[in-house]
Order: sequence, then C-alpha cells, then structure tokens
Amino acid sequence: MKRIINISLFLVLALGITSCEKYLDVEPKGIVIPKDVKELDGILNSYTSVQSYPAHMLYFSDEVYASFGRVENHPSANAYFWAPQLNNDLESSPVVWSTLYRCIYNTNVIIRKIDGAAGDAEKKQQLLGEALTLRSAYFFDLLTVYAKAFNASTASGDPGIPIMQSVDVTEATPPRSSIQATLDTIISNLNTAIEILPASSLNRSRVNKYTAYALLSRVYLYMENYTQSALFADKALETPHEILDYNEYFSAWEMPEPDLNPEYLWTRLSDDVAAIFYLNYSTELINAYEPDDNRLLLFAADYYGTGEYFWSGAGYGSYGISFPEIYLNKAECLAHNNNIDEAMQILNDLRIKRVSIYSFEPVEAATQEEAIAHILHERKLELAFKGTRWMDMKRLDKQGRMPAVERTELFTGEVLETLPSGSPRYTFKIPGRVMLFNPDMVQN
Repeated sequence: MKRIINISLFLVLALGITSCEKYLDVEPKGIVIPKDVKELDGILNSYTSVQSYPAHMLYFSDEVYASFGRVENHPSANAYFWAPQLNNDLESSPVVWSTLYRCIYNTNVIIRKIDGAAGDAEKKQQLLGEALTLRSAYFFDLLTVYAKAFNASTASGDPGIPIMQSVDVTEATPPRSSIQATLDTIISNLNTAIEILPASSLNRSRVNKYTAYALLSRVYLYMENYTQSALFADKALETPHEILDYNEYFSAWEMPEPDLNPEYLWTRLSDDVAAIFYLNYSTELINAYEPDDNRLLLFAADYYGTGEYFWSGAGYGSYGISFPEIYLNKAECLAHNNNIDEAMQILNDLRIKRVSIYSFEPVEAATQEEAIAHILHERKLELAFKGTRWMDMKRLDKQGRMPAVERTELFTGEVLETLPSGSPRYTFKIPGRVMLFNPDMVQN
C-alpha cells in the first residue's frame, strides 16, 4: 500500500486544479479519460500547458532584485535567497516541483493514450511529437533545479530526477534516474519528436520540429557538447524568422506581443503570469548595459520607486525559446571550437540591432577566452528575464566562470545573502513533502 501512496502523492502534487482536470482521471472509477484527438489536443491548449514555466525559478537568477527581507521564509523569498528548501512546510504543494510534474502528467496522458484515440493518424503523430517535446522541456527544467550541474565524468552516478512516464496511480514511484540517464531520455524523446512533428504550428505557444531542434541545442550547450549544440542551432535557424531592430522602436508598447513576435520560436508563460511585473533589475545587471543600449531604454522602468523593473509593454513575458538565444548558442559553440571570427560576426549582427546606431562599435576578440567572455556578457543582457539565466549560472559555475552572487538591500547596500562560486546551493533539495511520502528517495 505504501508504494501506491508514493505514486499518488506525485500525482496529487503534480495535478492540482487544471482547466483539463476532467481528462486526467482513470476509468472505471467515475473518471473520464480522453478518447479522441480533439480531447487530447485540448490538453495542449490548456492553461496548464501554456502557463508551464515555474515563476519561482525567475527568483533564482542574479539578474533579479527583490525587496524581500532576510527573515521572510515564503517560497519566493526562499528562491531569492537560495534556501535549500523552497517550501518550509510539509502541507503545501511544492513550488516548481508541482508545476512541472503536473505538466508532465498531462503530456504522459497524451503519450499513453494517443494510440487508442479516435482521429486522424497524422494529427495523432503531431500531438505525440508535441507531448514528447514539452515533457523534455519540463524534465530539463527539473534537472537544472534538483540535480547538480552536468559533469561528464560523474553524470552516470549523480542523481537526476524521477522520470515519470506513467498515468497509473497504482504504479510505484520511480527512483531518481542519474543525470546522464535523464539527459539521455530527454535527447531520445526530442529526436523521436523531430521525426513526427510538422515544420509549423498553430501558434507560437505550440511546438514544432524547429522547437525540438532548439531544445536539443540548449540541452547540448548545458552538457558542453558544443559541436552538437551548434548543429541543432543551425537546424533550428532554418525556419523563417526575424531579429527586430530595436532602433526602430520608441517604447515597448510598440513592440509585438510574444505570440506575434517573429523573434520567438516558442512562447511559454509562467504559472504566475503577473510575475513579470514584480521583477526588478539587479544593480549589477543594470550596470552591465551600455547607457545607450536600447534594451535598457525600452524595457527598464522605475514606476514604483524601488529600482528599475522589467517592463514588457503589452505582453506578459515569455520563457520559451527566442531566435536570439539560438544565435547566441551558436556563437558560444563556435567560440569554444575556436572559430572566433564567425562567432564574433554573429554577436555583432545581433548587437547592431540592440545598441543605438549612433554609438555602435563592433566587439572584437583576439583570443578564444575573450570571445567567450563577450558572448556570455551579451547572453546575459539579451536573455534577461527570459527564464534561461539559472541554467546558464549553473553551467558557468561548474566551469569556474561564475562569480559569487550577492543579494543586497537596494537603499542601504547591505549584503543580505551570498551565493559563493561552487556553492552546493546551486542544487535545491527534493521537497520535504515528496520525501515524507518517498523516504527511500535519494536526497541532495
């Protein structure tokens, strides 16, 4: 009976209340399961699938300033100060963990039920490919929070995450797979998805073949496999796209919302869509921009007297994949492979559309390390508040490229907390509520 309770806890924590709740139960216990393509498609159109990025992950990064006091211990403050546990109590559904495993359960419903569902065979393959791609993204998010940074020499033994693939509440909770096994699953699922996904999607909140390519580029970059990351970046960039020239805009209100923005390949909202309005730039990030960088002029605003916050205009932020990210993936890979000139060309092709045309000067690099440093700096500026910074901080810390991060009080400058280089707090502990019902699970 204990094992049934274990898996049930995973599902209770993962499911919560969703717009497609009626799809997620199991017959014959008075529960409805999807029986055709339309119902399965409804899962991918649900708020749960679209609003799938855990907002608390935004507070991990060094790009954010928040006015939390050091004595606060709610999940947002715990995330901001890198507390080992994001939830201090055993009663609440664990933030981050519950959001992502709820989404994983939804994708598992599609993956498990698609063969028996009524409907067009081609559409069924498309939905299967979408579910595999989304589940891979969710697995990867969990890995960056609850597992150590990838290290090729230890990844086969380092604990990863439970690879939940079932919708059967009577099955035992799986143990944590290794980091390597988790990444192998992600890569395998994405390669399978590529074979069956179409080249286009209904809208930017739905994934297609090029989204899977881009996710592979991101995953391989995290794994420091620069040849493969560059290969899949090139494949993702084969789809039509555009990089906006920020010199042509006077306000963020003039810019297209993420779902209409040609710079975005995949748009993804957070589970708290209003979170973007509470994110202030850290002082370090503000100072990293050139004074006439249009990204600062367009997106930074101080309306509350608490420092510059990220103002997204008419949109609510997007934590999916943008084409600038893909270009920066490629540039970094080229630099690591000592193709400095091409890497810097990609970097400057992006910068010329971001920095004022009246002061733009191309960045140059004489060495590989200079090129990498320039690209990482630009990546931090370009991808601010887009949900990738924690992944970058984690991999860069492992490489010895990440300085200590301080949380300071805005008005007094008092240092409230420090995340040192090499800190074990780059890996959060498995939530206490999960461990309560799964005592045999390996804890970080």
